[in-house]
Amino acid sequence: MERTRTAGIGAGGGVALAARAALVALAACGQVRGEVPDTKVFSYPTSVVADPAGDAVYVVSTNFDSRWQFGWVTPIDGAGDTVLDKAAVETGSFAGQPAFEALAGKASRMILPIRDDDKLTLIDMARDTNGQPVLSCGAALADGRKRCGDDRSIPLGSIAHDPDANVIAVNDPFAITVGQPVVIPGDKDTPETLERPLYVGSLLEGTLLVFALRDGGQPVYQGYQALEQGLHTLIEWPISDDERVVLAGTRSRNVIHVVRIVRKDGAWTSMTEEPVTIPQTSATGDYVRGMALSPRGPVLYAAYRSPPSLVVFDIPADGRPILRNFVALNGLPSEVAVYAPEGGQEIVYVTDYEGDSVYAVDPVIPQVLDRISVGQGPYGIAIAADRAFVADFEEQKVSVVALGLADPDRHKEIKRLP
Repeated sequence: MERTRTAGIGAGGGVALAARAALVALAACGQVRGEVPDTKVFSYPTSVVADPAGDAVYVVSTNFDSRWQFGWVTPIDGAGDTVLDKAAVETGSFAGQPAFEALAGKASRMILPIRDDDKLTLIDMARDTNGQPVLSCGAALADGRKRCGDDRSIPLGSIAHDPDANVIAVNDPFAITVGQPVVIPGDKDTPETLERPLYVGSLLEGTLLVFALRDGGQPVYQGYQALEQGLHTLIEWPISDDERVVLAGTRSRNVIHVVRIVRKDGAWTSMTEEPVTIPQTSATGDYVRGMALSPRGPVLYAAYRSPPSLVVFDIPADGRPILRNFVALNGLPSEVAVYAPEGGQEIVYVTDYEGDSVYAVDPVIPQVLDRISVGQGPYGIAIAADRAFVADFEEQKVSVVALGLADPDRHKEIKRLP
């Protein structure tokens, strides 16, 4: 029997009840998900992430109601607001947020956690002759569809063991990030390579897995840490080539976990520290959601729900966040994206799942500058080509919001895709 997902994106009181009921029914009777995915549309999108080049975004369709055979990932041309459905690839259902492995500043591979089968899926990324992004998972099917099979996946179910050889559960992998690279010197016969740590966190048990990635090779498991249920977002703060700090936000408690990562003798090891506690004035049982770093300095932003707010932290030399302030919001803050245009102030955008809106926040003043109406159930958000792309989970659309300083439609929804 398929494991039923509760609150597919953890909306905490706004998740489509009909979708959840349909999923429970399918799981109970063992039916196979039926329809061929239509990549021209979206299916309960949770995550939308920007390409490292800044000109495109990728939308994750979760197939939350199990209407389709699979979930899928679809690129959108940022400047043209065009859904590139021919460049999409089919994945497992209930995917988390993708991370990118980038070479020479360009995305070369997407690593996508799949909650349905507790695995990581590896997706190749390229550009066509027009410079548009294209996704692939090996050879296409006979009908031209591109689907990620088992040969492109890494099962996580039995990868971690405790000192007594007991399996450590890693159910519902959701949070993920790829760390900054370290240069591995070559010799006269081999060139130098880049190695990156890869971090994956599970929602169900709160297990954090650490892998090593070397220039497009398979992720190599390095170790684990048992944190706390509800891991939602992972952020790496590099101290040096050989030392990193991973900041892990959890939905289940008002803390940010701190894990110190050290590379020694060719391997990445990890050690937990005391979590950073976030003062609260309400206890909702739902706490940290999306987090993002400022591109301009050592500052961390977190969407918080107890009470609804944007929490701003400074990051000192040791990597442990220090609370600066709260910016009061309403509804259910969900994900965060930062816009720092040349010649303009840095603005943080926070989706409000309950209020069908996006907050524009000046983190320095600090105060809310604007509240932008979008589609129903906005969750994920990414910024590309001076626009915000918002995953409207319940409406199964993507809202496009103008951000450019000189744009006459600034802070307005200019399009709803597809």
